Amino acid sequence: MPATLRSAQPAFSSSPAADPRSSTGSATARTAVDDAVEVICPATAEQLPVLRAIATSIALRADADLDRVADLRLAVDEACTALVRAAGPGEPLHCRFTSHPDAVELEVAVWSEYPATPEDEIGALLLASLTDRLATEIQSLDDGYELRSSLLVSVRRERS
Repeated sequence: MPATLRSAQPAFSSSPAADPRSSTGSATARTAVDDAVEVICPATAEQLPVLRAIATSIALRADADLDRVADLRLAVDEACTALVRAAGPGEPLHCRFTSHPDAVELEVAVWSEYPATPEDEIGALLLASLTDRLATEIQSLDDGYELRSSLLVSVRRERS
């Protein structure tokens, strides 16, 4: 059974009270789902430039600081590369990019025959230094494992 993000809730979504764009009762209310882009692609290294480009586009639409865009691109590359390496043969990579007011969230999942950890030690340290929040999950399925990583990267520097 392939991995899927359809039933997953965004890992780092803010509550409606914390996000003024998602107020209830407003005809112009927006939620994180409104700003989500989902991509299903082959779990191959050839797809990584496409995923980095999507992350860049989303961050720049959010008026991101260019240093933070570079951090986001590197984090996306590292998280997706780790899952591409662990993916079962011919399995797709499921990605969801969600734009938040000051951050971009990535959720990525893949099916694997083995319960491998999504990143190696150096990759985990790199992701920890580039992201504001990071979560990995391994879910046992009847025929294998779903490996999932979620990360959140602020796209604006805090003003001093």
